[in-house]
Amino acid sequence: MRAWLSRNNLACMGKKSMATYLYSFIFLLIAIRRILSMKGISVRSWLAERQKRMADAEITYFKRFRKASLSNDPRASLRELVSWLDRTNSRLTAPTLEQFTRESGMPELLKGEEALNCLLFAPAAKAAPLEPQKKWSGKRFYRVVAQARREQIRRAKRPQSRGEPLLSLNPGVASDE
Repeated sequence: MRAWLSRNNLACMGKKSMATYLYSFIFLLIAIRRILSMKGISVRSWLAERQKRMADAEITYFKRFRKASLSNDPRASLRELVSWLDRTNSRLTAPTLEQFTRESGMPELLKGEEALNCLLFAPAAKAAPLEPQKKWSGKRFYRVVAQARREQIRRAKRPQSRGEPLLSLNPGVASDE
């Protein structure tokens, strides 16, 4: 009995059982794939559709903005920020950075937007070629926009806290209130 419970036997048994579990798991995955394909569900098309949904998600656009702003490239940052704003927009009009900063009500974001606009759209006589990279920090701008995004998400989740009435589930029916 002691020989069977020795350290070497337990180590070998652990490796064998691990391999057994691995083979069982692979067999289970193959079986599930076969069953789904018999029912007409393709795992490959499901994964492709899921990847497409993830690529169109708001978080993906915001990650692109994060990458662009952390690279301290103001043009790419503005382009990706506007793409993200366009993705989150639910209104009929096109979103603008100015509108986003006004709605956020954050003075830091207003300053960041003003600095970015001056950097990108100021006449060439006012800005020297090497000066812009020193004045504008993409990391600071990203932090402020991320904070405004968190506030925007919080406000969207709780419409009652803003003093707005809840929408009627049956708008055609007049309420007794």
